Amino acid sequence: ATKMMLRSLLIASTILAAAPALAQVNTPMNAKTPMNAATDTDPYIWLEDKDGAKPLAWVEAENAETLPRLQNDPRYKTFYAEALAIASAKDRIPMPNQLFGRIYNFWRDADHPQGIWRWTTEAGYAAAQPQWTTVLDLDALSQAEGKKWVWKGASCLQPDERLCLVALSEGGEDAISYREFDLQTGQFVQGGFALSKSKQGASWLDKDTLLVSRDWGQGTMTASSYPFVVKMVKRGQPLEQAQEIFRGQPTDHLGTYAGVITDGQGNRLVAIQRRTTFFGGETHVWTPQGTKKLDIPARTSPAGMVAGQVLFQTSDPWGAIPAGALASAPLAEVQANAIKPVLVFAPTPRQSVDEVVTSKNNLILIYNDNVRGRAAIYTPGKSGWTSKPVALP
Repeated sequence: ATKMMLRSLLIASTILAAAPALAQVNTPMNAKTPMNAATDTDPYIWLEDKDGAKPLAWVEAENAETLPRLQNDPRYKTFYAEALAIASAKDRIPMPNQLFGRIYNFWRDADHPQGIWRWTTEAGYAAAQPQWTTVLDLDALSQAEGKKWVWKGASCLQPDERLCLVALSEGGEDAISYREFDLQTGQFVQGGFALSKSKQGASWLDKDTLLVSRDWGQGTMTASSYPFVVKMVKRGQPLEQAQEIFRGQPTDHLGTYAGVITDGQGNRLVAIQRRTTFFGGETHVWTPQGTKKLDIPARTSPAGMVAGQVLFQTSDPWGAIPAGALASAPLAEVQANAIKPVLVFAPTPRQSVDEVVTSKNNLILIYNDNVRGRAAIYTPGKSGWTSKPVALP
């Protein structure tokens, strides 16, 4: 329940603080969707050129009409001040992320509007006043490079978690760039992986290999501007030499991306998610021998792996597995597309899965029970999964 309250507070404060920005993205009610905007007859196709003079002039005109309506509301100044105080307060709980044997946190406040990526020890995090070490200062980086960099997260190579792909967006746009960062040295890797700006996704296959979806050139983006071609990029290799391993279709509603799932025993599953619609799609498994499409429901997807057992989260019934459940299958079955799913957790009418977290030997299931946060530890064994609740207030 505390976690839910914190999330709700964060969402509410973000919405309030962004009120002026929200006014800037006002779109005509009869404007076409991105899927329909790729036609010559669309009268609003000019809005696709987001940096063009005409669209920017339209935005300025809309802002000039909308912002005074917000700012002249007698409640505006109070709401804005309260939201800004919450968003920039220095006594906020720093959300932890365990990486490289440390506790990492990305932090923004009035002194660091773009944010800093920092770490402390486990003991330091438990202290009343943690001592943080900054590894990346986006305000300083923005000033040095003449760009307004916005943090979009980091993906680190398992199991060492030393090398990471840091995702940065210029001004907060959807397109991002990736740079390789070394947590041991606290520096970007000289001559390391660097993927230029694009709507893209990248996953580590190994220390010298990435699986990348991006704009590879003409005919590689969907009508809604998402990448649908996955390629293998080797360290030091020019992008034009990357090897294609999978391709969706330009008619797909969303993109196609590869993800690498590992466990504490060194097992690895490469799953490619092809989002044919906004609500679901296909899951394919890649091995050096090729790809196989899994015979699973469109809204069922891999969620992790523990001791060679691949976890799946369902949004539709899957044979005897109900919707909203968690199931598992051995990695060999998944790679052979011969899955016989085993139920791990089935929610009651008042329960729902909130988060699936894996450790070296266990699954930590976080779920809601009658609007109360609950957690349980599940352990795989020869006779199936056993569970025990986590004592929470």
